[in-house]
Amino acid sequence: MSWIWLDGVEVLEKAKRVSAWKEWRADFPHAYLVEMIAQAGALLLGRETDFQKDIVFTKIEAAEFTGAPVAGKRLVIHAEAENLRGEGGWFRGRIFQDGKKILEGRVLLMNVERLRPDGEGPVTFPPQLIEALK
Repeated sequence: MSWIWLDGVEVLEKAKRVSAWKEWRADFPHAYLVEMIAQAGALLLGRETDFQKDIVFTKIEAAEFTGAPVAGKRLVIHAEAENLRGEGGWFRGRIFQDGKKILEGRVLLMNVERLRPDGEGPVTFPPQLIEALK
């Protein structure tokens, strides 16, 4: 995950929910909305291991687009943990713009050991992201 799909985090409630935001631009593909849900969910899963393991976006179970985002406006991304365990979990997400839901989906994310060949810090959570969350 590259973390370019979340501009900021408003709420990060351990093992429960996260609310984040992103300023939408006209050149963004709409499929990236699902990635926003995954990245928000990954913050919840990462928190379970103090952001020390890498996370893999494993499955999209459902994604229902109910509207199209408008460029230049803020998206609000909500993700809630469902059946969260140490090794992974399901995350239900909803994305809103101007109070109107434009996407609802459910994704599966899994914790894995560190993916870097040298075993140094996790790839998923760069140090600057962790600092921004504090």
